[in-house]
Amino acid sequence: MEKQGFKTTSQYFRNAGTIWFILGILLSIVGHLELTQFLFQLSDVIWYGKLQPVLINIFIFGSILSYFFGAIFEELDNIKVEIIKPTIVGSLTFAIYQISLIFGIIVLMYGYNQGRSYGELNFIADNLFMLVFTIVIVLTLIYAKKSEQLTGSLQFSIITLAGIITTYFLGNFGFPNSYITTVPPTSGFQDALVQGYYKTSIFVFYIALPLLFLLYTAIKNVYAIKDEDQNFIYPLMILVLLVAFSSGAGLEKSAFRNFWTIIGDYIFASINMVLLGIAYMIHRIYHQKKEKQPSFILTVGGTLLSILFFYNFIISLPVIHKYFQYTFSDSFVLYNKLIYILLPIYIAYNNAINFNLKKNVSSWVSFLILFLGIIVFLIFSIEGIVVAKSIYGINQNELMAKDWNTILDKNLIFINIRMIIDIVFLLFSIYIIPFSLKENNIIEQKQAA
Repeated sequence: MEKQGFKTTSQYFRNAGTIWFILGILLSIVGHLELTQFLFQLSDVIWYGKLQPVLINIFIFGSILSYFFGAIFEELDNIKVEIIKPTIVGSLTFAIYQISLIFGIIVLMYGYNQGRSYGELNFIADNLFMLVFTIVIVLTLIYAKKSEQLTGSLQFSIITLAGIITTYFLGNFGFPNSYITTVPPTSGFQDALVQGYYKTSIFVFYIALPLLFLLYTAIKNVYAIKDEDQNFIYPLMILVLLVAFSSGAGLEKSAFRNFWTIIGDYIFASINMVLLGIAYMIHRIYHQKKEKQPSFILTVGGTLLSILFFYNFIISLPVIHKYFQYTFSDSFVLYNKLIYILLPIYIAYNNAINFNLKKNVSSWVSFLILFLGIIVFLIFSIEGIVVAKSIYGINQNELMAKDWNTILDKNLIFINIRMIIDIVFLLFSIYIIPFSLKENNIIEQKQAA
């Protein structure tokens, strides 16, 4: 009798992550059209003000975390431990997560949000998410306790999951005042600190670490790396401590600005350097094996992640960030940048699982993705400089640009270029990712035969 496991659950999450990813790029194109053509009105469900939080939540919860959970369940499936009905538990976890996310996105599209744009859903979806996070971390801890050694993958996944569940509770806890909304117990100074912590934690535990974990898992599977020899616990614990003290950045727009804000900005810059350090650790693991069998797609995924972390480090330094905090170059304006680093990592992960994606296809697509990623970062940087100059150019103690339409006119060319890149990126996604996912069925058929 074949041992029950989480392989099916892993495939479910990866397929869902792919669907959410392609939907996110499609909505990103709609968002760019809205910024240039003003197609929709305030009452429409895909008006830009409603579309932006939908986009960010789709990329974070729908795509990144779906793939992250898929990678975790794949790792658990490889551990020789048996529990009661793992397939049923995994399938139920997947169903709860996707249904709650769909419901949360629908509610967001009807305008039920508090203006945070990131990591914000409704009261029902929040509680269902907490249930899913709890199930996944409990399963991981059970498998870790019963396994022979706390491997690098288990260290990585446990600390990331702990950060996810702690962050989500602190950032979304509130007293319900309707069936779908809550009132947070904090206010004023305290609430600014909580939101500053939550914003940084979303980036670290929901975006950066899951993507790094996917990249590490892909490298480990392709090159048969000994997972038990890897140790990520010390840099990850340093990262947890830095995130805990990053809340001062939340005072940026409050009356308590200055000292704590500067400390918070420097801590966020430090966080990105630690993330860059973890990326370098993964690079060293890859570098030891790549000379025998180099993988361009893995190189591209690591390069784009490193560019993101280094970019965030530079842009979050207080002397620089004060000029870019209201522009598209702000390190926290994430959703447009995310789509250009997700695809190569997803291809790498699927390639590692399936071992059947054609190398020539993977290579040229990887090169084009790297090129697009570099171009879009340059576009954001130049656009940010243009807007910052318009906003902060002081002439006799007055702003140079008093009409926002003047600034928007300068941005139109950048928005149109990003929209064209999104369209090309969408074509890559439709062609490559579903193809790599389908190969899994072929491999399973061959194994069965």
